Amino acid sequence: MWKTNISLWILLLYQADKTMVKGVNIVSVQMHNNAEDEGNIKEGSKITLTCSGNTVKTPGLSSQVLYLFYKGQNKDILLKNVTFDGKDSQYTIQSARASHSGYYRCVMEAGSERKESEPTFLTVQGNLQAPVLTIHPINVTVGDSTELRCTSEEIPPLTFIFYKYKDGQKSYRIHDIKSNNNFSMYQLKVTAAAEKTFGCAVQGNGPLSESKHSEIVQIIVQDPFSDPVFEIEPSDAIFEGDILTVKCKVNFIPLFRGIQPKLTIVKDTTAIHTKDDATTVFSKTATADDAGEYKCMAQWKDVLKITVRQVNVTVPVSTPTLIPIPTGDNVVEGGILNLLCAVSKGSYPITYTFYKATSETPLHQITLNATTAVRRIISVNNEHNGKYSCEASNTANQKPQTKKSQYVTITVKASSPSAVPFPKAWILVGTLLLCVSTICSN
Repeated sequence: MWKTNISLWILLLYQADKTMVKGVNIVSVQMHNNAEDEGNIKEGSKITLTCSGNTVKTPGLSSQVLYLFYKGQNKDILLKNVTFDGKDSQYTIQSARASHSGYYRCVMEAGSERKESEPTFLTVQGNLQAPVLTIHPINVTVGDSTELRCTSEEIPPLTFIFYKYKDGQKSYRIHDIKSNNNFSMYQLKVTAAAEKTFGCAVQGNGPLSESKHSEIVQIIVQDPFSDPVFEIEPSDAIFEGDILTVKCKVNFIPLFRGIQPKLTIVKDTTAIHTKDDATTVFSKTATADDAGEYKCMAQWKDVLKITVRQVNVTVPVSTPTLIPIPTGDNVVEGGILNLLCAVSKGSYPITYTFYKATSETPLHQITLNATTAVRRIISVNNEHNGKYSCEASNTANQKPQTKKSQYVTITVKASSPSAVPFPKAWILVGTLLLCVSTICSN
């Protein structure tokens, strides 16, 4: 029982000490100012803020009170704190300027008690001074960062606004931040396409909310290396079977000679060779599949540069094959004979020439961007009996390249009841199929 009573007395004494140790009970707090018109204070005026409280004092105990003056809607900046036993305290602005505009309030503390006044908004007429922008470092390598620092002589809290300028003319807002200091910083990542001129302004709470822009500052952007140099050999014309050599390199400015970029050679969309060096070489025996778009990509940190070249590989024609439709011993007098000359590969255009027997005078010649050509003979007769061949040629290897097919023997059968003619429907279907991707000639 005695232990319980002692604990209760200790608790009550502790609570009493928290509230009365300073001998002051704060009932309410008010803040006043000497401005005739809080919404239209002239620049240069003297402003006195007075913080006073309705308090109850206990005789024999200390009556000291802590007074705190704040600026900002959320008590952003502590302007003054002072402890004494007076009934009020003051904070004085000797010469008001536009950036003194804003919310003010005061707080009184005594022991564990804390009371604050309602906020007061003051508006000071005038203009905000333009801030000063500094950039460090001013010489920046593509891919690195630099720091933009905007400094103002105005009274915080302030909002700092950073601008970039396109072609030194039109400005674009890129970043803004509220600060309880008279400066703010912005980290800028520099790219090859980044704008190079910047400025800043400050914004307060007055009627003229934004200052004039600072002087424009221009950064000097340095590329660590040149655009990639792309060399392809042979340089004039590449033929199937040649040794195709692709060389990718970059040139460094003296300051960056020690770095090793990543060089990548890309064909169409596939990387075929990569090396960390200033120069790299890729070689192979050229085939038709090596034709396409090649890229030389140089990368270091966030710096990426690309050079593009087109590679064409000229391919000689392969030996053609002559295919008769219908086959040589199924040709019926009065029917249709299609001679198909086909190659498996060859660069366009390809010239196709059809011959009968060993005559040097061609039956037909045509130049196409196709791997097949057709010579069509309508109403065949006995005069069409004999051997046929075809030739295919193009200008690969810097000179005409001609290949000759095998001979095909055509024997025309007389049309008679006992003969089994090649069905006309099959002749028509075969002709149409052959003419879909080639040019048929009569």
